[in-house]
Amino acid sequence: MDGGRAARHLASPLVTGLTALFLAWSALATPAAQDAHQRLWDSAANGEIETVRTLLAGPDRIAVDASDALDWTALMYAADAGHDATVQLLLDAGANFNMKNAAQVTPLHLAARLGRTQVVRRLLDAGADVQVRDANGRTPLFLAIDGHHADVTELIQGAARVPVGQRSPALALTVEAETAPPVIIQWTDPAYTEESLAQEIEGTVVLMAIVRQDGSVGAVTVSKSLEDGLDQNAVRSMRTWRFDAATRAGTPVDVVVAVSVDFRLPEED
Repeated sequence: MDGGRAARHLASPLVTGLTALFLAWSALATPAAQDAHQRLWDSAANGEIETVRTLLAGPDRIAVDASDALDWTALMYAADAGHDATVQLLLDAGANFNMKNAAQVTPLHLAARLGRTQVVRRLLDAGADVQVRDANGRTPLFLAIDGHHADVTELIQGAARVPVGQRSPALALTVEAETAPPVIIQWTDPAYTEESLAQEIEGTVVLMAIVRQDGSVGAVTVSKSLEDGLDQNAVRSMRTWRFDAATRAGTPVDVVVAVSVDFRLPEED
């Protein structure tokens, strides 16, 4: 296994019974099939699209969704590495785009976490589930926002048809299903910039943010821009807000929220 793939394996959570799973897989697979599948995973991770094409069309009866000891498939390796052409080849070959690995992570989770915009687009076009959660309860949208990947956030937000919550002391709409939304309990209004006042700019900035289980605000990204200075003031302001945390089955959880921040010029006397 090369260094890159070893690092990805080490980054995955430890899985109970991992050794037993691997031994069971080894007992069922022939040495030739094992070698062919290993080549498929390595080639997908390296973006060697012609090798992947040859292996899938070869006589070894390679299963496109075959997984390794940590339940990583070729599609997961290609998505994680950002090889969008290889991802499309695997999708065309019938790869399961909603398959989960041992950490309950899907290819969309992997691509969103690393900001693989083209891969995310291909997975969404194929119908990848945007609401699926990993073992830590995180959706692909959560990972995109947490990684400050604005383009990916916009893509997933559009696919999820995310509602926009109005900024108020009473309500912030969560975009995650089966979750009681957080409630704003402390907030400040963002200030106008001198430039935007001079230009008499009015409108709304839409923010996507992570509200942590302690009620604080994590990563914030602009979903709908108004003007650079006002966008940044809205982000700075929201980072100071406090919430009563969202809950799922009665337990506080981290969630993604969509919030609109209005800028209205002061009325003249």
